[in-house]
Amino acid sequence: MSTRKLLPYYVTILVFIAIYAVTMLLPDHALGLHARPGWSNTGRVTLHAHIFIYGLLGVLLILNLLEMFSTNNDVFVVRLLKTLFTILLVYLGSGIVFYCLHSHVWNMFYADKVSPARVYLATILCCAAVALTTLDIVKVLLLQMVERTRIHERIPTWLRFEPEVEY
Repeated sequence: MSTRKLLPYYVTILVFIAIYAVTMLLPDHALGLHARPGWSNTGRVTLHAHIFIYGLLGVLLILNLLEMFSTNNDVFVVRLLKTLFTILLVYLGSGIVFYCLHSHVWNMFYADKVSPARVYLATILCCAAVALTTLDIVKVLLLQMVERTRIHERIPTWLRFEPEVEY
């Protein structure tokens, strides 16, 4: 597997770990959590839910969409495994950041009775599997209507996972 195919996943891992670190280091008022009703003590938990479920899943779906239409040999299982490992590494890296910070502020790894990170992780893994399966079905339907080369030509070269697609 070439570096060009894995680089977007590496960047995604690093960006989301950095986002977690920044949200842990900034005070509540800088994150805008003090102004929201009901977010006083558990604001970071809800913020992390939005970032690490919806945001991460959205970014990974865009990456998979680009990979589907800009590679010659697109294998569903390989894309699914790369996505699931990316999710696991983001959560593992965020957990290491949490452990190193020694923070006692409520967040996705430290809450009232149970760590919400487990629920978030299970949710995003299930959602990713369902979303990628749906995306693969839509890909088959879309490729029946439009040729792969026409879609590939519309993707900028710096976003392609492989520079050229066989016709």
